[in-house]
Amino acid sequence: GITDRFVGEERSSQVTAIYNEVLAESFEKSALKLHILERKAIDGKVISASLVRRAIKEDDQSALARLLPETSLSWLRSEEALLVIQKVKKSDRIIHH
Repeated sequence: GITDRFVGEERSSQVTAIYNEVLAESFEKSALKLHILERKAIDGKVISASLVRRAIKEDDQSALARLLPETSLSWLRSEEALLVIQKVKKSDRIIHH
């Protein structure tokens, strides 16, 4: 019963941009409707997972507060997130293209 799919526009990840293009092409041949939504920007930068990972790696709490909703911030402050945070901080590859 699904008729619509919503995805974010992609300016910073080539892989996701290609995915959105292929999805749009395949939806043209079906009854499904694809909606590509403009991404929210903060301080002139589009919010992306790469920006969030960078803020986590640098322990930049003020950037995280600007980039994320309260629900995500609460999770990042929980013990449940410790393993994810440790992996991000150890990683040299936090930016995806």
